[in-house]
Amino acid sequence: MKTAIILFTWVFMTCFVSAQEKSKLGNLRFYLSEDKSSYAGIVALNQIWSRYTWYNPDNNGVERGGDFDLGIRRSRMIFYASLLDKCFMYTQIGMDGQTFKGQRNPPMMVINAETEYQFFKDKLSVGFGLNTWNGVSRYNNCKILEFLVVDNPGFAYPVGGTDDQLGRQLGIYAKGNLSRLHYRVSVAKPFQSGGSTPVDMQTSEILNSNLAYKGFFEWQFFDIESQTMPYLSMNNLGRAKLLNIGAGVYYHPEATHGSWNDRYQLNDIFLAGIDKFLDMPLKNG
Repeated sequence: MKTAIILFTWVFMTCFVSAQEKSKLGNLRFYLSEDKSSYAGIVALNQIWSRYTWYNPDNNGVERGGDFDLGIRRSRMIFYASLLDKCFMYTQIGMDGQTFKGQRNPPMMVINAETEYQFFKDKLSVGFGLNTWNGVSRYNNCKILEFLVVDNPGFAYPVGGTDDQLGRQLGIYAKGNLSRLHYRVSVAKPFQSGGSTPVDMQTSEILNSNLAYKGFFEWQFFDIESQTMPYLSMNNLGRAKLLNIGAGVYYHPEATHGSWNDRYQLNDIFLAGIDKFLDMPLKNG
């Protein structure tokens, strides 16, 4: 069984590598004006995986074998529109994480809903809504359309599942490129989580209405990446030559609390990250 899985994976990845030259597909886009300054488009995504899990022995050291499953990791529909190179609207709906053990007919949900206005072309745009213009690192802003082998590591979303919704928060953001510097800053109203009563000797989230502040700044040494949508690529399949160094922060004041020896204390959440991203095309693309 393990040999068959390894062989299948090798053949699957070989097909992907040899297909780099044919990866430049067109967009499903409809132009609304003759100068192409107004357009609307659709993106469809199904990310489906299969897994074989080899279990550890139980508490008595008895081997337990393994299990196979097939699941829908993500299924999304993305709708976007640009009007006269000034107003950009972006909406994403879908569902995540359905397995044979999960809920049947899971509900669709709004994942992104944002509208932005471009003040200076490519240099400054300001937007509002449920968005994922995040701070901390590149991996906190990653593009799920093109992954290499593994899913996005969970440590890239250190507050994931507490005061956000699938990595999204309600807020206001500004973004753009200044020469080779890409920047994105955001002020968000995190979803409320936690409780009002602290647990002794434990830090936990507290219900609060404080704003959170996010920023990510990246210097692009070679090619300049598109920042129309909020996601940064995980793999360009030979389309671009990238060497980027980035740094970012996430700050949410008085977002946690705890009690130590009957002493109550409020704490801030402050996260910072530095990352380097290298993506070099192979021969012939």
